[in-house]
Amino acid sequence: MKGSDDNYLTGSVVRWIADLGYSKIEIGSDGEPAILDLTEAIRAAREEETTLGSVTSEGSHASIGGCEGAHWRVAGHLRTLDASVEEHYGENLRPDNILTPWAVRHTGWTLTKFNVGEDGRTGHQRLKGKEYRHHVLEFGETAMWHRQTEVGDAKMEKRFKKGIWVGKLDQTAAHLFLTPEGARKSRTVRRLAPSERWDKEFLKTARGSPWNPTGDPGRGAVASCGRLD
Repeated sequence: MKGSDDNYLTGSVVRWIADLGYSKIEIGSDGEPAILDLTEAIRAAREEETTLGSVTSEGSHASIGGCEGAHWRVAGHLRTLDASVEEHYGENLRPDNILTPWAVRHTGWTLTKFNVGEDGRTGHQRLKGKEYRHHVLEFGETAMWHRQTEVGDAKMEKRFKKGIWVGKLDQTAAHLFLTPEGARKSRTVRRLAPSERWDKEFLKTARGSPWNPTGDPGRGAVASCGRLD
C-alpha cells in the first residue's frame, strides 16, 4: 500500500529523515498521486520542520537519476534474497509470503550498512563515521533468540526460543525474529547447526509484519518497526 493512509510508511520515512539530521528537505517525485499523497503526509508529520515538494517533467527519469539508481539496487538485492529463500524454503517472495515485507525492509537496511558508494564509504559510514561491525545472520535463517526475563516467569522457563531471523533494528542493533507470537527482538542470538537453520514447518507458524509486529488482524499499523524498541 502506498499513500497518506499508510501510517507505517509515513512514520518510517519521517524517522529516517530525523536520523539523517536534516531540518529542511525537498522531496522530488515523478508526480504519481500516491507519492504526492505521501509527500503531504510527511509534511504534516514534520509540522515543525520544513518539507518542500517538487515534481519532475513527465517521463523524465534522468532528473531523478539517483532515485532510479537506488531502485535498481533495491530490485537487485531483493532478487538475491528471493533466490536464497527459494533455495532454502522452496518458495518465492510473493506478496502473500510473510517474509516479503521483511525482505524489502532488510534490503534497505543492508544497502545502507554495506553498499559502498563512489566516495568509498557506505551510508552508515557517512552517518556514523565508522563501519558497521555488528553481527548479522542470513535472511530467513532459523536461529535461537534470547527472551528477556519477565516478572512471574517460572525459573525453568526457556530463555532461548526459536525464531526466523528477518533483520535488525537501527537504533539498538537488536536482532528481529518472527515467531508464532509475532515479531520479537533480541540482543543475543545462537545459531543452529547448518542442517537445522531452515525449518520449513516452523516458518509456517511465524507471524508479524513490519507495520503489525504482533500479526494481529485487528490491530492497525504502527508508525515504525522501531516501536519494538
